[in-house]
Order: sequence, then structure tokens, then C-alpha cells
Amino acid sequence: MELFKTIRSILYTSMHWVFPLSLIYTVVVIIQNLFLLPSSFFSVTAGLKLFKISWMPFLIEHSMRFNRIVICLIACLFTARFIQLLLKRHQIDSFVPSIIVFLVTWLLFGQINFEADMRTPSQPIWLFLILGILLFYGFILLNQKFGSHLVTFRWLLISVSLYLALYWGATAYKLPLLNVNFYFQEGFSNLLGSGPSHLAEVILLSFFAVIFFSVGLIVPDILNAPTFSLDVVSDNLDSILEHSTQKIPHLFTLYTLQDAFALFGGVGLLLALAIAIIIGSKLVQQKTYSKMVYWSFIPLLFDQPLPLLLGFPILFQPLLLIPMLLTTFAAELLGAFVLMTGMLNPSVYEVPTGTPNILFGFLASNGDWRYLVMVALILSISVIIYLPFVKIVLLREAHDE
Repeated sequence: MELFKTIRSILYTSMHWVFPLSLIYTVVVIIQNLFLLPSSFFSVTAGLKLFKISWMPFLIEHSMRFNRIVICLIACLFTARFIQLLLKRHQIDSFVPSIIVFLVTWLLFGQINFEADMRTPSQPIWLFLILGILLFYGFILLNQKFGSHLVTFRWLLISVSLYLALYWGATAYKLPLLNVNFYFQEGFSNLLGSGPSHLAEVILLSFFAVIFFSVGLIVPDILNAPTFSLDVVSDNLDSILEHSTQKIPHLFTLYTLQDAFALFGGVGLLLALAIAIIIGSKLVQQKTYSKMVYWSFIPLLFDQPLPLLLGFPILFQPLLLIPMLLTTFAAELLGAFVLMTGMLNPSVYEVPTGTPNILFGFLASNGDWRYLVMVALILSISVIIYLPFVKIVLLREAHDE
């Protein structure tokens, strides 16, 4: 148990170390989604055609490449810092191990991310990084125990690891389909088929997204942000356009429920979590995390959760998984009720890229202002649900420090 607490503490310290890079990443993403892309928010809503400027495609391409490099740097620096702090506990020189870990991570993921492959994850696959670090950590401790008997084997293993990482990076560069994220996203899309159209299915898929997020795995894009690609979504829009009525064939879909009511700040209503952290920090007089949460707040308004994930102990925090699931369930259940009773018009229209989820229902319903009231209500309920759990986490982290 003590070892687990130590590893968890080192994990969060390493994440805090790369927190500034996450802010750089999210600022670039927000600018792209609001102004630069042809489908960006202001390009569609205000007719701002910056993407038509002759040099703008060059800027867009290189800003995307820049962000892929930043994501790779976050992963590499995180792993290097993690192994450094782990070895520091044993007074083992961490200079060479941290460089090796940095290089392996860079060679594995760097070359793929530098190229124009838009199917790379928007954040590192934390669980894989952590498991890899712990495996390397165990090898170093084993090497310390047996001393000089493993010197040759140690450098052989390091050389082979670097070679395999380089080979994978080079092969993945030549064959872009060698991409774990791509196969995962495609496989999940195929599994969904035309998309869920029942309340229970939507809630279960939302729970799936929350659990994957909280344990540091890839969240399917379809569950991570609004998408218009599912057949049930296009069927709803066709029905509205053809019959000029608010009755649609699929009332409960990811688009009408999860996207409209349960993605404020990201899966698990992270915007409500941030508000609860700010309130909880004042109540328990624990200001360790409040500054980073304040910096994370604007990215969360635009549904960019990476800074909050690095700034507050969310990952591998079973206690926070409970309110994440509860708030998601409450939001979607409340959304289902108001849709079923006709209190709100369903979200059926496609919205621009970069639309903040707090405005999604309002725009996707063609301007039903009652969605704004529902957003305030759901956020208030979610903050109340989060607050007691956040206070426990804050007090526990203060005690551990």
C-alpha cells in the first residue's frame, strides 16, 4: 500500500511537471477550432474565411504538426521525469535511465506524430506509458540487486529496446495504418454500426468513455466529442427537414443525449469537477491544486481536458470515478426526461468544429434557449455531486504530501 501511494504521488508530480506544455497544446487547438479550420466555429457562424488566405494552409498544417510534437514531448518528458523520481527514492543515478526512457518514447511515437496523420490520439495513452515505466523500473532494481553480473545483459537489452523502438517508428512512418489509435477508432465505429438509439445504450457507452478516460486509455472519438457521422444522427436531421416537425425517429442518441447534456468540459462533466475543486479548495484551505485548475478553466470551457488531467489527480483515482459516473447518469437521465416530455427541442443540426459543449444543445436545436437553462441546472447538480468527493481527495492529497 505504501509503495502504491508513493508511485501515485510520483505520477501526479510528473504530470504537474509537464502541465505548462498542456496549456500550449490546448491554446493552439482552441485557436484552430475557433478561427483557422474551414469548419471552425467562427468560419461557419460568422463567415470568417481566414482559411482562404494564401498562406493560411501552410500555417494550419504547421500548427497541427507543432501540436503533434508537443503531445510527443509531453509523453517523453513525463516518462523521463517519472523514472527519475522513482530512482531517486533508491538513490540510484537516474541520468542514463531517464535519457533512455525519453529516447524510447520518442522513437516509438515521435515519427508518427510529426507527419500529417490526423488519427493520432489527442493525448498520450497514459496507462501504456506508466506500465512501460514500471517495467523498466523493475529491471533497474533487478540490475542493482545482481550488480556487475548483468552489465552486459543490461546494455544488450537497452540496445535492443532502442533498435525496436526505432524500427517501429520508421515502419509506422512508412505504413501509417500501423497505428493503434486508428484501428481502435475504426473498430469501435464499426462496432457501433448505425449508432445507439435507446437510453440504456447511450448511458452504457457514456460510462464506457468515463472509465476509459479515468484509467488513461484512449476514449473513442465518437464518445469524446460530438460527431455527425452516425446514421441515427443523419436520420433525425433528414426527418426534420422532410417533415418540418420536431418529432424524430431516434430521440435518444449520443448526439441528442451525451453530446447535448453530458460533455461539458469533456467526458464526466469535467467543467463541473473544476468548479467543485475551486470551491472545495477554499472550504478545506488546500490551495495546492487551485492555481492549476484556474489555468485549466478556459481550456475546459472549450472542452479541452488535458490541462485538468495533468493538474489534478484524476487518473487512477477510483474515488473520483464514482461522481464522474453519477454526474453522467444524472445529466443524461435529466436530458432524456426533458426530451421525452417535449420541454426541449432535440439536438439534430450539425454544429461547427470547436463549438463549446455548453452551447452545443442551443445551436444543434436551432436556437432553443432553454438549453442554456439546462446547462446551468446540470452543472449545478454535478458540482453538488462532485463536491464531497473532491473534498476527500483534497484532504487525502494534503495528508500524503
